[in-house]
Amino acid sequence: MGGDPSTFGAYTIDAALGDGRFGPVFHAHAPDGVPVVIRLFSQPFSSEQREHFMRQRSRWARGMIEGIRINPPQRQPRVLAKAVASIDYLVPFLDIGYVFFWVPGVILFIFGYPLLFSWWSMLVIPITLLVYGLLRRWQDRNVFRLLQVRPEPDRRGFFGYLLGYQALTSTASLRGYAQQIRGATRRWE
Repeated sequence: MGGDPSTFGAYTIDAALGDGRFGPVFHAHAPDGVPVVIRLFSQPFSSEQREHFMRQRSRWARGMIEGIRINPPQRQPRVLAKAVASIDYLVPFLDIGYVFFWVPGVILFIFGYPLLFSWWSMLVIPITLLVYGLLRRWQDRNVFRLLQVRPEPDRRGFFGYLLGYQALTSTASLRGYAQQIRGATRRWE
């Protein structure tokens, strides 16, 4: 936060909203008065924080599998709910594909070995950018405008999220799926 704890870059800190495992969250405002929320991540991402994150995502994956088993999408009362809930059937396959094929394929491709990766695989990037772009437009119109919040574009953060975060979440999810299949006991600490 620099030398002045009441500012962060051009933003003026109004209040501390909380302090969790991953760092503090502040309510602030931009120089033009637009309210913003600033989250500072603890540096570096400690092994304890990473393990907590991995356990949390593994629990989510286990819960998704359990939810599908208890209340399968075909039991949903409305057609749209059935369609949206059916996407959960694809999530484990997407995680498997990302961890075991896409990431290793990109690495091999970069080193000149296009064994698992081709220009078809590169379609994942523009499709993902299109989906996130549409989601961002929807958020701008239906969330940020209503809250009078104007998020700053952060390309580095976006690609870090897209590539790094997805690698962590997919890996943790695979761990959760394996735990669910083995019938491992749940750890909630």
